[in-house]
Parts: sequence; structure tokens; C-alpha cells
Amino acid sequence: MSKLLSSLLLIATLCSSQQAAQAKTTHEVHEVEHAVAHERQASQSHLVVNATPKHVYESIIKLRLESNNKIKEVENKGSSCLIEEKFDNLPVIGKAFCVYKETYTPYKFIEYAMVNSDKFKAFEGRWNIAPTNNGAHTLLTLTTYIDVDIKVPFAKQLTKMQTMSGVKRRLKAVKELSETKKLSAATVATL
Repeated sequence: MSKLLSSLLLIATLCSSQQAAQAKTTHEVHEVEHAVAHERQASQSHLVVNATPKHVYESIIKLRLESNNKIKEVENKGSSCLIEEKFDNLPVIGKAFCVYKETYTPYKFIEYAMVNSDKFKAFEGRWNIAPTNNGAHTLLTLTTYIDVDIKVPFAKQLTKMQTMSGVKRRLKAVKELSETKKLSAATVATL
């Protein structure tokens, strides 16, 4: 109970995810994001990547660009992009289509929020990229909230389980690409 109360106090103090990004320590950022995710019943996970925030940020973008035509960049305005994504084989709803806006703060975070969708009532989240170990490693957190527009028993629970699975899968893919990319860069540098 006291942990929840202290998290709520920290949220009240920082007030928004923008301020969370400016928190003084990685621990403060993680605590705020965890409390916000809990409040919205978002799915959230994190891991430490053995690569710099720059490598991690670039890997997130690269994975999106290499998505086998499921994710398409509709419009690019530099600090933000309009993205169109197709989802296949989702539990209960099958296929879904979503247009969302990604907003970038290079090497710190990527936020996304739904513009429209045929099946989702909400689709939003944030990649938080926080340096650790003097910038040699990165604490990568992905928070995602999805709400589907269907009226079936346990829809929210099924959606949350599927979303959490997707969050962990995406984190793992970014970690693998970032660490491989770091090794590749180190090999080229020694040649």
C-alpha cells in the first residue's frame, strides 16, 4: 500500500510522461511509468540492453521499417510519423487495421497514439530509452495500452495477455538487433 501511495505521489509531482522523461534518475522514470501503466491497465515490461541509447533507438526504427509490409509509413514530418499497421491472427477479433502517430525524441523515447482503427478503441504507448552504466547500456521500457471494440466475455483479459506477449516479443527483438548491431560496429572498427 505504501509503495502504491509513494508511486501516486511521484505521479502527482511529475504529472505527465513528458516530465517523467526529464526525471533525474532512471529509477524515477521507471517508477512513474510503472504507476501510469498500472493506472491505465497497460502492459509494460523492461530489460537492459548491452548497447547505447543511440543503437537501441535506431534498432526500434529499423525493426519497424523491416516489418514485411505490415507496417507502412504514411507520412514523415521528421519529429513524427503517421504509421499504418495491419495485425493478423489477433485473439477473438482476427485481423485489425490501425493508423497511429509516432512522436520521436531521439535516443530518449518514442510515443505513439491511435488516429483511427477498425477494431481498436485505444492503441497507445511509449518506448522509454534510458542510459545506464554511464551510457554503455540502456534500460528499455515498452508500455502499451490497447482496448478492443468488442463485447465478448473476457475481452479485456485476452487483449491484455496478447498485448503483454507482444510487448515482450518486441523488447526481445530490439535487444537482439541492438546487441548484434553493436557487435557489428565493433568488428568494423577493429578492421
